[in-house]
Amino acid sequence: MHGLSLLLAVNPSSSLSSNVNFNSLAVSMHPSTFIHDVSFDCHTVPSTDEERRFQLYLLLKQLTSYDHRERVSYKSLYDEGKRWVSSYPAWKLERGADLHDGRVMLELCIRRISYCEVDTHAAANDPEGVEAILSKLIIFGADHTASYHIFNCTPATKARTLALILWTEFVSILNLLTSEDTGKRVMFRLLPHMALHADACARIDFLPPIVLRVAYWLSTFEQRFGVDARMLPMFAEREYLPSLRKVYGDYVQK
Repeated sequence: MHGLSLLLAVNPSSSLSSNVNFNSLAVSMHPSTFIHDVSFDCHTVPSTDEERRFQLYLLLKQLTSYDHRERVSYKSLYDEGKRWVSSYPAWKLERGADLHDGRVMLELCIRRISYCEVDTHAAANDPEGVEAILSKLIIFGADHTASYHIFNCTPATKARTLALILWTEFVSILNLLTSEDTGKRVMFRLLPHMALHADACARIDFLPPIVLRVAYWLSTFEQRFGVDARMLPMFAEREYLPSLRKVYGDYVQK
């Protein structure tokens, strides 16, 4: 998994295809073929479910918790992940969340999404719990007068929360695209929320890989759906998406 910034949109128990011959793939493709994502398994030795979940946990952190310009090494990412997992077992995460510790609440959400060192039954059956926790971090994290006070909710924690919300929305949209036309209609209703959260990250100059991934995906919108994303109402009529427009424009110009 070293050095990869792939989109985490797979079930921890699923297997990924390997041994992809990219040269032969490129030669055999029709000129108009458009590749969305390529996923492949980097493991050369069998791994346990626990190890796979930890790798997914690290990947999710890489995608949402660090600005891509920081170029965080895999070793640093791995060491920090191990420190969190060893210092905060499942019971301690739950306790920290109950005490409204912002950093622990965010960590709990990342661990639940990746099924890493948490109660997997609770993680699988309580997706609304993750959404509720993330919403509380955004709504109450900076309001010290609110009755529901969250401490340890620094600007960095809020920025990472925005990025994690963005990731969940993007994965939901990708999953909808695999369904019938009804799913695509729902997808278009979700786009404004995703765009707003991506813009919020860009506006505070926090550009983790998921923001770049969304901007790139939007830059290919016309190839996918026959309409330039910049012509959609969310872009054409709303003046508060300038930061995302810039990130998006950078990809269009490449």
